[in-house]
Amino acid sequence: MSDERRQFFRVRYPSVERPEIEIAGGRYDVVELSEGGLRVLGDFVELESTQQIEATLRLLSGDALAITATFSRIEEGEAIFDHLRGISFGEMMNEQRYLIRKYPAIKEG
Repeated sequence: MSDERRQFFRVRYPSVERPEIEIAGGRYDVVELSEGGLRVLGDFVELESTQQIEATLRLLSGDALAITATFSRIEEGEAIFDHLRGISFGEMMNEQRYLIRKYPAIKEG
């Protein structure tokens, strides 16, 4: 999907620091986050497509958010979740500002 077709603002995290998501007792690194979904890295539990999960998302700001999302697919070693609920645009912007302040030399991508 091209960038211009994306519906939500996205934050792509550098490998040096990423938020975590806790799902069913397991903790996983979040690679990318938007208001509508997220990409999770790591050995992931097998989930069925369209299965809804409840999880805790621990942002770099220190906030812990109760979220729900729907598992979509595995793509290049990342679990893709969409229909994310529980994060606001303001929280997304706080994450982006944090990354820009702490890692000014790291480019997105």
